[in-house]
Amino acid sequence: MKKILIFTASIALLAGGLAACQKTEPQAGAGAAEAPKTTAEAQPETQAAPAQPGRGCLAITADHPYSLKDMRFDEAAQALAHATGCFISYDDQNLSALRIAPVEGRMSIRDAVQKSLEGSAYAVTSATDSEIVVGKKAQ
Repeated sequence: MKKILIFTASIALLAGGLAACQKTEPQAGAGAAEAPKTTAEAQPETQAAPAQPGRGCLAITADHPYSLKDMRFDEAAQALAHATGCFISYDDQNLSALRIAPVEGRMSIRDAVQKSLEGSAYAVTSATDSEIVVGKKAQ
């Protein structure tokens, strides 16, 4: 019986201590002045920060020009996606093994994908700032 009472008292003290630690603002009517607001609290909420330069599907790459040669399309698409944060999608699995046309220079990822597909039966079918879709050229 003594062990249970000690355990219960210990739990009560622990719970009370945790509750006291979690209080960060004074209670209303406690006579304490209102705590000054931090910078984050004082500023109104805004929309998401603008995209970083060179990020996204339609933006020009920021610092480094592309130099993609002698690789499969799936490898090139992965390299471009990792470099820019743009999602490149395609349904035709034959496209994965396609050898790309050389891509060199400073351009948007959309233009780089289109250039890599030159001379093939594929093209960029749509592009937004977050995704590029590749498919067969319209006949």
